[in-house]
Amino acid sequence: MAIKKALSLEDRKKAQKKLMMGGALVLCLLLLNFAYQWWRYEHKSSAPPPALRQVLCDLHKGPCSVKFSNHRQVTLQIEPTNIPLEQPLTFSVTLSKLSPKKVSMYLVPLNGQKHRTHRLTTNKNGTTYTATTVLPKQKETEQHWMVMVVLETSNQSMGIPFKFKTS
Repeated sequence: MAIKKALSLEDRKKAQKKLMMGGALVLCLLLLNFAYQWWRYEHKSSAPPPALRQVLCDLHKGPCSVKFSNHRQVTLQIEPTNIPLEQPLTFSVTLSKLSPKKVSMYLVPLNGQKHRTHRLTTNKNGTTYTATTVLPKQKETEQHWMVMVVLETSNQSMGIPFKFKTS
């Protein structure tokens, strides 16, 4: 068994000083991390989420556009413009100065229709995304629908609703 030498008062004070300095350093790092995390949280939450905009135009008359800042624009067009039932319809979304990772379209029946939301598969051709579907005939003479265009970037998603009716 080895015999341990007793520490002198000076050595104890040096060890205690090193321990206090190490503790102070750890405490400073924790405080800096807390301040950074708080700043990051406040900075992130201060930017308002993108607003869900209601598009007020008539898709029966032609394309409808939503304009954002920096000349960015999303345009939806349905062909044929008379929007017939039980016939193929082509939904085209054209983007101007936007380059999302993914563009999705959802066809949503409104006013209590029994059809579920349909996710339309988009095909990309340059800055235009297209999808084709058929609207089913219902008992109601006037049907209300909404096409939700969803743009997904690396850090956010934005939905733009376009409403239309058939008769």
